[in-house]
Amino acid sequence: MDKKFFDHVRQHLFGGRLTEAQVSGIQRLVTAANFYGMSDYRQVAYLLATVFLETDRRMQPIEEYASGTAYEGRKDLGNTVKGDGVRFKGRGDVQITGRRNYTLFSKILGVDLVNNPALALEPTNSANIAVIGMMQGRFTGKKLSDYIICGQEPDYKNARRIINGMDGAALIASYAKHFATAFGH
Repeated sequence: MDKKFFDHVRQHLFGGRLTEAQVSGIQRLVTAANFYGMSDYRQVAYLLATVFLETDRRMQPIEEYASGTAYEGRKDLGNTVKGDGVRFKGRGDVQITGRRNYTLFSKILGVDLVNNPALALEPTNSANIAVIGMMQGRFTGKKLSDYIICGQEPDYKNARRIINGMDGAALIASYAKHFATAFGH
């Protein structure tokens, strides 16, 4: 990423102003994407677009604004113990939720997110969760390569299915196009 990349996203996505934290967040996510072999710039653009929305444009891991009580008793999230909804509410770059996801990523990362859910907010853990989850289909069973395939037109809108159904799909698709353009393609 060069000056042209940051100039483009500053103008088209960040309202003319990028903070140091936003720049370092973008760099952190791209580094994690490269580390795990995400080589298609359009997939990286989609990753950045998703984090842009999920972190309220901060590009840094955040804790969900809501209390998490809406997740209480949600067996699909693995929330089977009283208090799991609040304990395992959304955190990180992509807002992982539920005992099931915290347990899964504890095993994958070798970090005890179950007994210390706040570790999902640690920037490296958060970036790794986002990249691994999106690449391997760990959130919904759908993965980035189902929608963004080398040599084919990317399906940025339906790629939302890898995270959260179609909530915000069109908006994220528009962000992904800007990030992809910023990469110079």
